[in-house]
Amino acid sequence: MKTINKSTWLTAIVGCMIVAACSKEVTVPEMEDGKISFYNASEKLRDETKSPIGGNRIFVLVDSKDTNYVPVDAIYKHPFFSEENPYQYPQPLSYNNKQLVQWQVYMRMAAGKHTLLLTDSSHRTLINSEVTTANGQPVTVFYADKDGVFSTWAVPDHLQWEDNKVRLRMMNFCPDGAPVFFTINGSVPTEYAAETKYGDIQDFKSFAAKPLDTMRIKFYQATDKENPVAATTLYMEAGHSYTVLLRGYANAHTYIDPVTKQQVSMPATLKATAIKNY
Repeated sequence: MKTINKSTWLTAIVGCMIVAACSKEVTVPEMEDGKISFYNASEKLRDETKSPIGGNRIFVLVDSKDTNYVPVDAIYKHPFFSEENPYQYPQPLSYNNKQLVQWQVYMRMAAGKHTLLLTDSSHRTLINSEVTTANGQPVTVFYADKDGVFSTWAVPDHLQWEDNKVRLRMMNFCPDGAPVFFTINGSVPTEYAAETKYGDIQDFKSFAAKPLDTMRIKFYQATDKENPVAATTLYMEAGHSYTVLLRGYANAHTYIDPVTKQQVSMPATLKATAIKNY
């Protein structure tokens, strides 16, 4: 009878253990990251991203107060607005050339409380704030200013699918205009407040919609119900969520910047625009 030596026996046992371990189902724990996006509704920052040579970058320092950052390094660490992408970070996506409203994109951020330090292109602090991120609850941070005085809003994005409906959120970041109301396809929607002013955020409301539908949205001052101050046409897909916002100044004017102490000339730039959240 053939004898199996000890070393061969041990090798066989170890091999069986390895096979058993490899065949065992392993559950990898899900990353508990939050999702965050940034939107620049400031005309001052929009203008600052423009430059004769290459453009400037406006950084949002996350969990950092190091304003001595080197821009070529900071682009890999922190969100930023630039001449190529002045309004949204991360840059929104289009999946084909027929898509008239780009999809909003989020960056991953560890769940919990974070500090956000908005700086200008000269590394000066504009506003410091906090945001709390959570798994399964995306958030968008908006920035706007009124004559150089900055404000920020951290807004939860309550994204959910609704069959045969679209969901619409309204925001007003026009710093100098009178309160306005708006119409959707010629009618004043009763789902929202009667009028809106700078800083107002009205959460998502649901509207019946065809698979492919259109909303023509116009904003009016209460004193002039015939001539809209801004308008946009929103091409929608049923089931999705959209944000319509006012940004820019209603009136041309000058002001002294509180940070630089320089006089700034600001033209009338008011417009309505749309974000496809989901």
